[in-house]
Amino acid sequence: MLTVDEGEDGKTLVLQGEIDMSNVEDLVDAALSRPDRERLRLHMERVTFIDSTGIRGLLRIAEAYGGELEVVAPHPTVRKVFRVLGLDSTPPLRVVEDPDVDARSS
Repeated sequence: MLTVDEGEDGKTLVLQGEIDMSNVEDLVDAALSRPDRERLRLHMERVTFIDSTGIRGLLRIAEAYGGELEVVAPHPTVRKVFRVLGLDSTPPLRVVEDPDVDARSS
C-alpha cells in the first residue's frame, strides 16, 4: 500500500508505504496531474520498499519534470536500491539526505 500526500509547499509529495506494480501508476498519476511541472520533490523517508516498476515510475516522473527528480531522505532500504542501481549519484534522480526536512512541510 502507498499513501501520497501533498506537502505544504506545493512542490513536494510525501510518500509512505511501498512502491510496486500494484500502485506505481497511482504515484505517476499524482505526480503528472500537478499543474506546475517545474520542480517536484518526493519525500521518501517512509517508503520501505521499491521494486523495478517503482524505479521505472520514478524515471518516468523525472522525465516529465525535465529530466531531474529530487528524492528527499529515502529510507535506508530504498537508498540501497538506488545505490545498487547507480541512481543515488547521477541524474535523473537527485537524492537529498536532509534529516531536517519536515515531511509535513517539505
